[in-house]
Amino acid sequence: METGKKIKYLEGIRGVAAILVVLHHFLLAFFPAYYFGGDPKTAHLPHQLELLYWQNPLSVITNGEFMVALFFVLSGYVLSRSYFQKPELETLVSGASRRFLRLYIPLAFALILAFIVLRCSFGLIPKTVSITNSNWLSETVPGDHSIKTFLSHLLYLTMFNIDGTYVTSTWTISIEFYGSIMVFALLALTHRTRAKWIPFITTGLVAYFGFNDVYIAFIIGICLNYLERIPLDSIKLRWLWVSLLLIIGLFMGGFPTWQWNPERETFYHFATAPWLVNNSRTIHLLGAALVIIAAMLSKTFQKIFSGKLFIFLGDISFSAYLIHPVIIATISLWVFLTMLNATHHYSLSVFISLLATIVATSIVAKLMTVFIDKPGVRFSKYVYTRFFKPKEEASA
Repeated sequence: METGKKIKYLEGIRGVAAILVVLHHFLLAFFPAYYFGGDPKTAHLPHQLELLYWQNPLSVITNGEFMVALFFVLSGYVLSRSYFQKPELETLVSGASRRFLRLYIPLAFALILAFIVLRCSFGLIPKTVSITNSNWLSETVPGDHSIKTFLSHLLYLTMFNIDGTYVTSTWTISIEFYGSIMVFALLALTHRTRAKWIPFITTGLVAYFGFNDVYIAFIIGICLNYLERIPLDSIKLRWLWVSLLLIIGLFMGGFPTWQWNPERETFYHFATAPWLVNNSRTIHLLGAALVIIAAMLSKTFQKIFSGKLFIFLGDISFSAYLIHPVIIATISLWVFLTMLNATHHYSLSVFISLLATIVATSIVAKLMTVFIDKPGVRFSKYVYTRFFKPKEEASA
């Protein structure tokens, strides 16, 4: 296990998850039946391949809710790891005092860019919706484009109210912020407590049943730190445990978010009990935890996801996650409509649009990471050092 500030293979997993969220939203725009199932008439591929994909566990590859679950579990683990390595209150104060700016600066940039794009979108979204029949795409556009409404989302709604009006992916930011503060506060309150697992479990249950079920992901992430105390070589049949955890985790991650069309049941038709159907997000959260545990136990997994491509994806993951809906609403739709007019071939036009989306998202996300995200991180550290860090330490 690495001891640096960033764990390479976890950054790689985060990067892959971010790119799969991009693919998830792209497919929602052009092949909505792949995720929602529903009326076969909304399918665009031959032999209704979208519906076949929707019906089987392989749909985990592009299950956006599962990828978001991975983000939250990873956040709980990574944010608390520094404290477990160096259990000092100052570590928690530092993380908590920097968290708002670390999230808000890139978020604000994405919202401003989205507002500008929506004011100059030239009707690309309604034109595309009339062809793709994607209700999701039509609902990504706010009904009110006024500056007053935009400012309300920029200043407080998106950051504090689980709102994704201007950038559909930003509904997670407020959860990420509150979950982060919960992690730091819980660790501070249990700073000198020996049986930390008791308040961890209690807080997790209260958050799950009293607020939002997704917050249990952050508690699970905290608890994953205890796995580092187990020497990997001491685990018998470790390859078998890793395989089982990975298979079960991905199986749970493929559990359908939207259910159920009675005429086209999915592979999970055996799990139709209301308490399962109504708690797909909990199933995804638990599945995400199992996948991350498998990664923590597998040296092979860690080596693969520490590769240069995965590290690059991890480096731009936050920017790509925030900015890709803007790319889809502009470049992706424009390329699709242009190619469709030229070729009259739906699938080919979508494929060319996908290539353009990946390239554009990578370039813009890299620029945003270099000029917005990383400077924002440095600025948050400066604010902490200037206003929150104890004087004797600041001058040391």
